[in-house]
Amino acid sequence: MLDFPRITIRPDQMGGVPCIRSLRMPVATVVRMVANGRTTAEILSEFPGLQAEDIVEALRYAADLAERPMRRPAEMALSLLDQAQRNATLSEEAADEQAVVAARAVRATASRGRR
Repeated sequence: MLDFPRITIRPDQMGGVPCIRSLRMPVATVVRMVANGRTTAEILSEFPGLQAEDIVEALRYAADLAERPMRRPAEMALSLLDQAQRNATLSEEAADEQAVVAARAVRATASRGRR
């Protein structure tokens, strides 16, 4: 992945959704506004906390994600479970918790694919 200093991903903010500089402005929202024909000036006037560089970086980030191969939900879950099993320091409870998180991620990804 390229370097995106203006993009933050924090589990404690917006559920870990990639945002612009911790502003609680999802990258997807910015990209969607551009895709819907809004100009940089229009976006900046509506969201004064944003900077023109934020919009450019959101588009670069989206382009970088679009170039990556997609992983199927089941493949992602198996990868996460393998990772949990390889980590010998995990307690059984922690491994179970990680499996639940993996299952939720698979369901969320699968439901997004059905839209």
